[in-house]
Amino acid sequence: METTFTEVPEIKLNPEDARVVTGILKDAQERMRTAASALGGLGDVVHTAYTGAGTGQAVENYGALGKSGRVLGDILEQLETDFTLVITSGEEMDLDAQGVVNGVNINTISPDSGIVAGI
Repeated sequence: METTFTEVPEIKLNPEDARVVTGILKDAQERMRTAASALGGLGDVVHTAYTGAGTGQAVENYGALGKSGRVLGDILEQLETDFTLVITSGEEMDLDAQGVVNGVNINTISPDSGIVAGI
């Protein structure tokens, strides 16, 4: 089966909203890790509570769920880290641009006579 990706629309956030999204990602990552640990531990509970056919499969299933949850937690953590880097880069570019704009002396700018003549 081939996996296809659709183009994701660009979403622009101000720094305050971006920090809110970062907090949501961090919370989701922590919750996923907690759930993964709980699910992984249920396999041992099932094994202790039941004996006979199917117990091994239940232990395996709960263990796999726990591992999947931990992987998803890792993915969410990386997403939160990447998002924080994007926010930081954007803020630094804004500061750099502001510094350039504030440092321009308009008295030293010579207008292009070709452009001026065309106006």
